[in-house]
Amino acid sequence: MVDTKGFDTSVLVYAFNADEKEKHQKALELLENVYKGEFKGFLSIQNLNELFYVITRKNIKNIKEAEEIIKNIIGSNKWIVKDIGKDTALLAINLTKNNSKNFWDNLIAANLILNDVREIYTEDTKGFKSELIKVIDPFR
Repeated sequence: MVDTKGFDTSVLVYAFNADEKEKHQKALELLENVYKGEFKGFLSIQNLNELFYVITRKNIKNIKEAEEIIKNIIGSNKWIVKDIGKDTALLAINLTKNNSKNFWDNLIAANLILNDVREIYTEDTKGFKSELIKVIDPFR
C-alpha cells in the first residue's frame, strides 16, 4: 500500500509561487513525488480553499489558472481530498480545547487523524505538533 502524507496550504502555495526559489523548488519536488506515485497526497478541502484564495489574492495565478489547479488536484487519483464534516468539526473543537492551538490548524489536523494520515508537510511545526501527527518541515 502506498503511504499517504498530508500537505499544509503553505507548501502548496510555494509550489505555485517562484518568488522564494528554494522553497518553490522543494515544494515542487514534493508535488512531483505525489504525481510519480511515491506516496499519495492528502488534503482537506480547507487546504484547497485556502490555496485558491492565497494564489489569487497575491496575484500568483489568475482565477482561471487557480480554478484549473484546484480541479486538477480534485480530479487526480494521486490525491485524497476530504471534506470537513461534523466529526471533523467536533474533533477540531476538542483538540482546540486540549492543546490551545489555532482552530483552523486543528481542523486540518482533525481531518488527518480521522483519515488515518499521520504525517504532514508544513513549515508550521508548532501549529501541528502532536503525538498523533508527525510534522515534517520540508524547507529545513
